[in-house]
Amino acid sequence: GTIASLSNTAGTFGNTGTITTNASVSGGTLTNAGTVSGNASLSSNGVIDNTGTISGNTTVTGNGDFNNNAGGTLTGTLSVSGGAFDNTTATSAVNGATTITAGTVTNSGGSFAAVDNSGSGTFTNASGSAGAVTNAATASNAGTIASLSNTAGTFGNTGTVTNATAITGGTVTSSGTLGGAVTVATGATLAVNGGTNGSTTTNNGGTININGGTFTGLITNTSGTLTSMGVVAANGGLQNDANATIAGTLTGNVANSGSLSNTGTISGNFGNSGTLVLNGGTITGNYTKTGTGNLIATASGTVGSMTGPVTIDMTGAGTTQAVTVGSLTGTDTVDILANYDLRPSIGTADKITVTGSATAPLRFTFSD
Repeated sequence: GTIASLSNTAGTFGNTGTITTNASVSGGTLTNAGTVSGNASLSSNGVIDNTGTISGNTTVTGNGDFNNNAGGTLTGTLSVSGGAFDNTTATSAVNGATTITAGTVTNSGGSFAAVDNSGSGTFTNASGSAGAVTNAATASNAGTIASLSNTAGTFGNTGTVTNATAITGGTVTSSGTLGGAVTVATGATLAVNGGTNGSTTTNNGGTININGGTFTGLITNTSGTLTSMGVVAANGGLQNDANATIAGTLTGNVANSGSLSNTGTISGNFGNSGTLVLNGGTITGNYTKTGTGNLIATASGTVGSMTGPVTIDMTGAGTTQAVTVGSLTGTDTVDILANYDLRPSIGTADKITVTGSATAPLRFTFSD
């Protein structure tokens, strides 16, 4: 049938009809398989088990426990400032925006519209979908969300973020898929531990730590720091304008105008207008210099080929062989800087070994 409103303070109430206005549960249990036409409020130690429809807005406070079960639909907004809210099945739905300031919200296969999580709130998208997620507290995604804006706190992704990810604060850790453009601001951190990044990734002053994964679009380190470890497929290439370290294997072409240290392997070409520190690392492709680009060899390293003009600084390399080059094509000068005699005849090992061809014109200059 139909009742005007409900205030449940203890005991149990089952609704298969219509509550015309509001339903308030501060104790006991409301089981709703019908319709609440107004708002629903849950507080204290109350419980709502819903398989019906709540047309108005829903609030959960205190230690309230809201289970949105199979077929349960919240048409309006959801506000959680305590207690727990669970979308328990694939047919559970929250159609209005969700705001969390405390307590926990969990999605286990159902759907949410936009979610804003802050304060001491926790949002867990264990499976299912959500719209745009804004996080400043603790959140994770193992399902699918439309987009992510992380302003503080932590966010862990093992699922899919379909569109853009903007990290202006806090830390985002992903081993899933970041489908849209990813931006990292000053003071923020992105940690990629595998998975796929489908669009561009741009660091604008924060920290990016990569330990494996595939990047379809260009990785740009405009400012801040970038560290690449593990096996990384940089299919769109890497543009470094700040500080970067390659300590694993990175497959893709690199353009460097900042400072880059290579102790690992770069499987691609390297264009350098900044500073490359070859600290025992390998570049399998061709190395070219533009402008004042400088290659500093501090330990034995390998370069697939070089196209001059190039500058190689060996002043800190010691007396062992520093650079092995597959082939050397000269268009101008090869400048070699060293602070000791390079001649093998006096007991110092060769500093540059060219294992393949050396194509004229070549003009070597040596300085100390």
